[in-house]
Amino acid sequence: MKYNVICMQIKIPKQLAEIITAFQENNSEIYIVGGAVRDTLLGNNTYDWDLTTNTAPEDMLKIFPDAFYDNAFGTVGIENEIEGTRPYEITTFRTEAGYSDTRHPDKIEWGKTLEEDLARREATISSMSFKIRNHKSEIRNKLQIINHKSQTVTVNVELIDPFDGKSDLDNRIFRAVGDPDERYRDN
Repeated sequence: MKYNVICMQIKIPKQLAEIITAFQENNSEIYIVGGAVRDTLLGNNTYDWDLTTNTAPEDMLKIFPDAFYDNAFGTVGIENEIEGTRPYEITTFRTEAGYSDTRHPDKIEWGKTLEEDLARREATISSMSFKIRNHKSEIRNKLQIINHKSQTVTVNVELIDPFDGKSDLDNRIFRAVGDPDERYRDN
């Protein structure tokens, strides 16, 4: 799948940088996805950081033994160090089918690619991702250098946007990924 490559710098929470680095150190693909990408592009404060990876939940738990996994959706949660803030949610690439309750998928299968995972999302403005371009050692060095009071780290990212969500966001258009009649059908 072809898409425009847009490189930029963004600030992410220090703990998120540590999580991403741990995945990189385990040779895993890891991407920031969904609302966090949309909010960052809009210049809004981002509090809800979701990630997707090629790593299975049981392998994520080996990287993060204190994480929790108690759902059928492939989502592993890591408690946020900032009290009262949502945990970081990391989901294995997946594909979905059927929504008999119009909210939760009836069938989930692990996907093989980021593009498969992004294609399952409802709207183009939620089907973008950030790939961290910094090497793991670069992030580790930044984490060691930053002031202990600092809660953020500046990283280089590549915007992955296979469904032209940034253009829709810039133009304030809400568009479905794929056929909207199929995507939003009431069952």
